Amino acid sequence: MNDFGMNDIATQQAQEHYWQLVSALPKFAVFGYGSLIWQPGFEFIDQHLATIHGYHRRFGLLSTHYRGTPEHPGLVLGLDLAGHCQGVLFTITPAKAKDIAQYLWEREMVGLAYRPIIVMARTTMLERNFSMPALSFALDQSHHQFQGQLSLQETYKYIAGAWGRNGSNITYLQSTRQALHQRGIIDEDIEYLYQESIKQFGGDDNRPHLDLPNDKCNQCQQTQWRIARRHDNAQKTTINYLCENCENPLVMEY
Repeated sequence: MNDFGMNDIATQQAQEHYWQLVSALPKFAVFGYGSLIWQPGFEFIDQHLATIHGYHRRFGLLSTHYRGTPEHPGLVLGLDLAGHCQGVLFTITPAKAKDIAQYLWEREMVGLAYRPIIVMARTTMLERNFSMPALSFALDQSHHQFQGQLSLQETYKYIAGAWGRNGSNITYLQSTRQALHQRGIIDEDIEYLYQESIKQFGGDDNRPHLDLPNDKCNQCQQTQWRIARRHDNAQKTTINYLCENCENPLVMEY
């Protein structure tokens, strides 16, 4: 059993299936619908607005690591069955395809809470409409972190109170909405949740609510931090950060 509750056999089988899907693509491409749009983390040749059918974007996966904790889980996005979804199609050079596919496995398949899938992404290039198969990630409805049809009010309660290793769930929500908005994509559920977050936490269309500091570490001079601990009381919130490079602590009060 690994750190995320998955046995080695299940992980191996899932990884074999993943690479079969990747190998079947005539050209390696990725369809992003959430954080991949605003933080892809890989090099790509180009990106295009695209639409897929048969899936829709939804906050349907509990996050107990990156955007929440086991005690106060957050929610992250996934593709769920039915409907359609507008997102971004990333095209990738063949020379980098294997490395990027490995990166996406390590990023998206932690705990095997997603199902890697091939979607047909309809887009426009050079004034021509066409469909292109692409790798994406759907919610696994059999996984223990999957959340069924939560109301938007229930969804927001999860998001508003959750912080994880990569920051607050509110930042995840607002960054996603900002990225969609900049590309002319309107997702009514995301809009509702975003407006609720603005009422409570502030922010605007050009600057999402930020919670990770830009301060330089006084030991190694790096500026990459992760949240180690959060403490709330009636007057303030205290957050303990650790430098990603050297583990040096930083404490800030809000």
